[in-house]
Amino acid sequence: MAIIAKPLDRVTADDLKTLIGESESQNLLFRAQPYAADEAGRLDMLRDVSALANATGGHLLIGGRADNRGRLAAVDGVPDGAATAQDIIAQCAEHVEEKIMGLGAVALDSGKAKQAVLVFVPESVAAPHMVAFKGTQEFWKRYGPARNRMGVAEIRAACLASGSLVHKADELHDQRKQLFLNAIGAEPYLRFACVPLAVPRDGVDLGDEAVTSLLMSRRWGADLAASLGMTDPPGMPGSEPPASKPSAEGLTVQASNGRQQDILRSGFIEFRVPAAAFDLRKERPALDVLTANPRALCEFAIDFMHLVRDVCERTQITAPVVVRLGLYNAQKFNFYPFPQGYSGPTQTDRWQESEHLEVGMPPIAHPFEPAASAKGLLDRLWNAFGHAGCPFFDVHGRYIFGVGG
Repeated sequence: MAIIAKPLDRVTADDLKTLIGESESQNLLFRAQPYAADEAGRLDMLRDVSALANATGGHLLIGGRADNRGRLAAVDGVPDGAATAQDIIAQCAEHVEEKIMGLGAVALDSGKAKQAVLVFVPESVAAPHMVAFKGTQEFWKRYGPARNRMGVAEIRAACLASGSLVHKADELHDQRKQLFLNAIGAEPYLRFACVPLAVPRDGVDLGDEAVTSLLMSRRWGADLAASLGMTDPPGMPGSEPPASKPSAEGLTVQASNGRQQDILRSGFIEFRVPAAAFDLRKERPALDVLTANPRALCEFAIDFMHLVRDVCERTQITAPVVVRLGLYNAQKFNFYPFPQGYSGPTQTDRWQESEHLEVGMPPIAHPFEPAASAKGLLDRLWNAFGHAGCPFFDVHGRYIFGVGG
């Protein structure tokens, strides 16, 4: 559970001040000085970080001074906090097995040439994590404000639980997909779906107006009137304001051209759109068969990953997410893989292997960059049609298709 409900790259020194008065807990650990640079100090750090990961995650603050009642009194910082942050990440990568996905650390200026170090430890889906250092093989877990060794029964239970989380996510994906397929019949559709791992029951408060606002608002393309996204830019000719509708399990938001977004209390998020809404024949009339517009695929994917990140931040979901992208009834339309400005033959590809095409990725850990995560999904889609990858992103995962050109 996150103590500060922001990705590390957005945390400020002022956010650390909000922790003043807090006591150490299962999700918060603070210390005034860095860990010692000797073997005992490194082992102590590895135990603390892995103990948080093996419990419910949380934050470790270095440079935080406690009062005589054990509460955080001030954030003084430490000398060379950036080096301390880098060393913690490097040591954990080398000496904690399995690697903790989403582990991060940042150094924030605290004045007087010192920096506070904030380490974010996600609730892990790969627990239990073992400290493997200088011949030591240990399992630790945070129990309230205390750190203790895990017993054999706890280790066994954690191993079984980590495997069941992914299995449960797959089951939910499959259940929701079947409902979707029943609804669309034989019509070709594009669909994105996301399941967070290890989300508490009813973890998303659908009465939170901010969650509704996220589903109804523009995200990455808000300032680009010509961009193609999950909702229309405000004021665009022909656009319709999205409409929200509660259901027994969650909330549905519908926009123009049949676009629909759903969110469940479990944190499941889905976006669907009929293939006719992104038919490339509107731009290339010479095409004689319904053809998927590659730009729309990219911009829908980026928008969806922005929505996932925004919802997770708002609801403090820190567990990794499992995302799938699918083209359904895919044999009824063609795939156009080329970048903007392509002047060669108008070649398209037809999916022949099965009725539906679905691709996915390993669980995506927080914090993540939406465009880079979208690229990972889209690369797999382009791979399915025999191409090396989606050509509309640079090597850093930035979208370079261009809008309006």
